Amino acid sequence: MDRKVYKNLYHNRNTLINILFFLYIIAVISVTFIVREAMVLRTPENRGVILQPFREFETMMNGAHFFWFKQIFLNILLFVPFGILLPMISRRFKNPIITVVAGCLFSGTIEIMQYITGRGLT
Repeated sequence: MDRKVYKNLYHNRNTLINILFFLYIIAVISVTFIVREAMVLRTPENRGVILQPFREFETMMNGAHFFWFKQIFLNILLFVPFGILLPMISRRFKNPIITVVAGCLFSGTIEIMQYITGRGLT
């Protein structure tokens, strides 16, 4: 194959990955703000903040197994594409530590925005 063809395929692959990442971010915003608002009605006066790490695990162990297992599993599943797509977009994120830090910042931003907007449980 010609060098031009390889370059074109590489460019098309990068464009596809960028589009997938953009759609993924839109989906995360939709799930964490728009869909959740329909499921849990909160107002800025009725914000929920729980400062207890691993509360879901504790609640799951004390009885509500399926509901909390689903919550934990879906939260993990929500961020898996972030860790896969981000290193494909930029060489800067080839280092797993940088990708984990970016994931934590992304998750923290969602939590802060949920608190500010009163949507979801922080």
